[in-house]
Amino acid sequence: MLEGVLRKLVPASSHAITVVLFFLKDVWVCAMGFYVFRRGFSIVSPELTQKFQWLIICFSILIFYTATKSVLLAVFGGKQYLLFPVVAFGTILAFEKSDARTYFKFLKFMGLLIIVTAVMAVIQSQLPMTHLLNKGVGGSDLTGFSAGGKLRLSSTFSFVAQYGMFLNASTFLVGMLFFIRQRQGMVINRIFLWSLFPALLVGTFLTGSRGAVMGNAAIIAGGGAFIAWKGNAKTRSRFLSAVAAIIVLTVVVETFFPDVFVVYKARSSGSEEVSHQREMGERVFSALTGWTGGLEGAPPTFLGYGLGTMSNGAEQLSSYAAAWRMRLWGETDMANNLFEGGWLLIFSWMLFRAWVVVFAIRAALMIKDPLLFGAASFALGHAMLQGVIAQMGIHPPVAIWFWLSVGLVISLRNLERREINPLLSLTMSRLPPPEAIKTQLAPPRASRPTILGPPIPKAYELMNQKEKKVLRRKPRDPFGEDGR
Repeated sequence: MLEGVLRKLVPASSHAITVVLFFLKDVWVCAMGFYVFRRGFSIVSPELTQKFQWLIICFSILIFYTATKSVLLAVFGGKQYLLFPVVAFGTILAFEKSDARTYFKFLKFMGLLIIVTAVMAVIQSQLPMTHLLNKGVGGSDLTGFSAGGKLRLSSTFSFVAQYGMFLNASTFLVGMLFFIRQRQGMVINRIFLWSLFPALLVGTFLTGSRGAVMGNAAIIAGGGAFIAWKGNAKTRSRFLSAVAAIIVLTVVVETFFPDVFVVYKARSSGSEEVSHQREMGERVFSALTGWTGGLEGAPPTFLGYGLGTMSNGAEQLSSYAAAWRMRLWGETDMANNLFEGGWLLIFSWMLFRAWVVVFAIRAALMIKDPLLFGAASFALGHAMLQGVIAQMGIHPPVAIWFWLSVGLVISLRNLERREINPLLSLTMSRLPPPEAIKTQLAPPRASRPTILGPPIPKAYELMNQKEKKVLRRKPRDPFGEDGR
């Protein structure tokens, strides 16, 4: 999150430091991957691991083909697609023994980041366009990215688009926090929760990003659709109260702080030839259907023109990529996928993404607790939106947020299973001594109820049996809770 600020403070001549900051998130994900590898990918999520292995096989062909153009570009391009699914595995593993309080702490921490970035955006809005914080990476002038006499703000991020991606992720994280609440310190938690709404609203409109505004609306609508479908009266009323609060807050902010909306209104006013609604409709339709002909001067092929070619920074790593980047640029996900990896990438990568979204939907629909399902619905709304249209192959931040939402949905499903049957929590690690098993299978105290009440009676029938043999007979769980 601080990459943008740090890269702005580093002089343009310090190329080595800039490169380190650019790849810092990759190092972090690699460390997460090493942690998952030590545990075993197939233990964390067997079915997801199996599909991921097939994707790697398909990509091995594309990586080898790209290596014939540039070895460094092949490594970089392969990383852009194959590294960040590790975030989903890491998320599942990180929450494997957690309860609702752990999720609440994590979401509160992310909420603090939302407030910090919003405060930074407000500070930037009060500074002149030529100020250091309002300049681009390396001190570049960003006055060309203004609208209505106001600069489009990137907060602590390198670019406006990255801040927009964070705001989209923040929407589902706030939605999850709205449903996963703790009774301890209820007043403080409520104040903190409701303070996130203005922070998210102000940050979203200060960017002037139509992708941030419309993406947030789509995530809320997607989460609300699942809640309306499978939720109960309590979750529906909670969702409607949040929507009502957002509407009222928008009116209040626009009335008393109209400058917040200046940039967005200037960019969404349309033109004399076409309205804003029609323009956005045509862009979405073109993104979904206008890619089959390929980019100008680069007709579609089976293997494309090289993985990673359209990614930011590729021109610094490969003269081959730099030559292409000087000639053309793709604005949509499908067009870039077709250019980089041809029809093989389209079929393998997009089918994998579609399967992951369906996999996450399956996990969410298995959640019976209404509040956990409400939290999962918002993460699912984000995963569905980004899984369909996001440029994950060229923008690592949006890939990280996508895989985080997928991992959270699956981990919430696993959390509920552990609350229903405590024996399942034992299957994620080596079996403890029988005395410990009896302790964990003891009925919960009345003062510490689980999310769905006491464990089911069948759990106690296993106490005097050979636990390893019983666990070995359990059917394989595709989401990773059987420990195999």
